[in-house]
Amino acid sequence: MKLLKRAWFILLIATLVGAATGLLLYRGYAGDFPKGVDLLYFSLVPGLLTIPVGLILVKLSELLNTKISWQSNTSLRFVTEFMTVFLVMSVVGTTLLTIVVHLYTGTPVSEVHLIFKETYIRLWIFLAVLSLTYSVLSMLTYSFYHYNEGQLKEVRIDRRQLKLQFEALRNQLSPHYLFNSLNTISSLIHRNPDKAESYIRRLAGTYSYVLKSKDRRLVNLSDELEFVKSYYYLLRVRYEEGLVMNINIPEELNSLKIPPLTLQILVENAVKHNAFSEEHPLAIHLGVVNQSCLSISNNKTERPAEVISSKIGLKNIKQRYAFFTSQKIEIDDKEDYQVIIPLITDKAS
Repeated sequence: MKLLKRAWFILLIATLVGAATGLLLYRGYAGDFPKGVDLLYFSLVPGLLTIPVGLILVKLSELLNTKISWQSNTSLRFVTEFMTVFLVMSVVGTTLLTIVVHLYTGTPVSEVHLIFKETYIRLWIFLAVLSLTYSVLSMLTYSFYHYNEGQLKEVRIDRRQLKLQFEALRNQLSPHYLFNSLNTISSLIHRNPDKAESYIRRLAGTYSYVLKSKDRRLVNLSDELEFVKSYYYLLRVRYEEGLVMNINIPEELNSLKIPPLTLQILVENAVKHNAFSEEHPLAIHLGVVNQSCLSISNNKTERPAEVISSKIGLKNIKQRYAFFTSQKIEIDDKEDYQVIIPLITDKAS
């Protein structure tokens, strides 16, 4: 449907331009616009004859799109488009003018260009202006189209990012997580009120971080680490000596970026997919690889029988990272389970 509308639009413009050219040339030759039969002749005939020219120009533009991109080399494309259009229109316009003048006045074809020299010059000047106008409009059309496409693409990306962010947030605020936290608080209130208060403060801190980061695409590594430390505290209260986490990350990397909740999801995955106890603890290590990536690794214990891995959390992380970097997330599932994620430097949160 769009191609059909475009074809009709091109045919209309070509007809109007051809008719206008014929009338202007007549006026330049006779000193006034044609009337009666001459008006029909000098408007309809050039108008119909220029329809194929319009289609040829469109095909030429499509061909140039494959050879010289507006985006990569605007100046060269503009000059090439102008010269190509002017050449085609000059050849076609000169030929049509010769034929029309010959049929209308009876002047021999070989003498038309000598007798009507000034008319040819006017034609070429008019076609040069027309070619320049066509090239400018072509450039503006391209710019407008790609600007709209860019805006739509950005909106789609934003929506996709927000959707992934929401999924991570929903998992963090899941009823199961809240249920376990409330059970832990309930058991601590009577046994250790001070620890219960500390637990509640840390729990509130984790929820505060989650809510603050829900609309942020990236966060500072330092903020994410503080969140993970609070999250680890909550897990430590629950699992005690069965869970150990070591963090060895230089402070100079704190200003680098990371999608929010990334580390929490990876730590949670380690806890969820391993059965551990004080006799066989789960050890999680957060470190650095080549000063540009984070390494989150853990020893592998027995796998809980009731856990079925859907890898939704890891998939969420990969999809969110794809918006910011072409670096791939690496997974090493040999003796230990290790995930290596890149740190992002040039994006704003």
